[in-house]
Amino acid sequence: MIATIWGISTETGITMAKVVNIHLLVNSNKTAQIANRLNDALRNIVSPMGGGSAQGSFVLDYHLADLEGARPASKDVQLAIAKGRYKKGSAFQRRGVRRAYIDHYLLHINEDVEPDLMGAFGSEDAMLKAANCLHESHPDDGMYHMTCPPPAVPG
Repeated sequence: MIATIWGISTETGITMAKVVNIHLLVNSNKTAQIANRLNDALRNIVSPMGGGSAQGSFVLDYHLADLEGARPASKDVQLAIAKGRYKKGSAFQRRGVRRAYIDHYLLHINEDVEPDLMGAFGSEDAMLKAANCLHESHPDDGMYHMTCPPPAVPG
């Protein structure tokens, strides 16, 4: 049995496809308007396989996740937008340090019975390295890639 973690074979490390999370700063706070405009924009870059119109696109499909749970931009970012002084990337910084907005975990099901959550890992590659190492000594155990946003930083 080869354990597969989100399209990555832990035995071979070959990428079949990836689900990529992106964050966008949009100039609206109306959920329906955001959804409509993002759907209109994304259909132009998505392959027909995923309901889009871009023949041969490497973007196969998309999903708008939890728009109701979208967090507002910080007061500093909103003020910069209002004054026309917004600088690229500033909405995605935390405490002055750029970091990923997703933490990676490895859920190891020991003997397919006992769960063991490992992480957070700083990157998907670090999590995969741990999964490959663990797979060598536990080849029949279940392993699953889990992601979640890091804890919120007040600001």
